[in-house]
Amino acid sequence: MCLIRDGINTIPYAELFSTKTQLANSNSDVIIFDSFSANNKINTKNTEHNGNIEYNEEGIYFIIACAQVGSEIDSDASGDVHLWMKLNDKDMSNSNTIQTIHSGSTAFVLFFEKYSDSYFHK
Repeated sequence: MCLIRDGINTIPYAELFSTKTQLANSNSDVIIFDSFSANNKINTKNTEHNGNIEYNEEGIYFIIACAQVGSEIDSDASGDVHLWMKLNDKDMSNSNTIQTIHSGSTAFVLFFEKYSDSYFHK
């Protein structure tokens, strides 16, 4: 694998995030990424509309998804948060994580390998 060729970074990567507060409900909502702080060779044109992350080059990708979740401000709300990935609009088996919130906030991380010619939902 060539990491840098002619002074150009050849590795696709992106750091995407949402700046919106997304309150929990009983629906399985797609997280919409409305901003990014880094991007190289990742198609982000659809991320702020439908949550898709699309890859332009064939290959294997390493994906880390991290969600910071917690109770609403001045709330003692508690409960479980479920996070999983979708590949080409289908839930990925064995990708679900569950985090219990006890009147506060926490974060959790998911790790995946991904093949090109497909897209992820988070």
